[in-house]
Amino acid sequence: MKKKLTIAFQLSQTADAFNQTCAQQLHQQHPEHSILLLSDEKKDNATALQLPHIHIKPVISNLLLRKYWYGVSVPKWMHKNHCDFFFSSDFNTSATEQTKNIISLRAPLQCTEKKLKAHLKTAFRVMVHNPLLAEEIRNAFPEYADKIVEVPIGMSAESKPFNYQTKADVLEKFSEGQEFFLYITENATSEELLMILRSFSIFKKWQRSEMKLVMVT
Repeated sequence: MKKKLTIAFQLSQTADAFNQTCAQQLHQQHPEHSILLLSDEKKDNATALQLPHIHIKPVISNLLLRKYWYGVSVPKWMHKNHCDFFFSSDFNTSATEQTKNIISLRAPLQCTEKKLKAHLKTAFRVMVHNPLLAEEIRNAFPEYADKIVEVPIGMSAESKPFNYQTKADVLEKFSEGQEFFLYITENATSEELLMILRSFSIFKKWQRSEMKLVMVT
């Protein structure tokens, strides 16, 4: 008989939709396991999942309280709920003896080499969705290469081209016909932002499009 697991998922501003999808798929395919959701946002986006959900405060921008919650309160919460695994998208949560941390990374890291090494040492697995980033981490820390697992994010077998009339109807309904290009970044420099703006300008000229750029940080 397989062991029943308790798995907690962190929902954050950087990976809310991705982690929700993982939690939903795991709940559907393995209903015997207990799935818990932990959110650090003001709003609750997890109600549609119909899973136990706890909302922690304060707002993510308060660095001192954020450090307290992820360094003290969250480990206590995981211990209280007997969590076997904690699935997160950053290195904020302190490791515990009982809970194994699985970290999901999709963007270049914004931390020092010393700090990254300490996090890799305590992590159970590090899921990297960018092959170049995975190779970079393996080369820099070969002693933790066995913890790196590449999980490409791409089209699933269920994906198929959308109908252009449906696209036109959706645009008309939600944005009055205006198309948008979404770019998500974190701690981007002025040079990087300027590069994105120039690249998007060239893209619009090639496409002869009136698309607008939306940058989310």
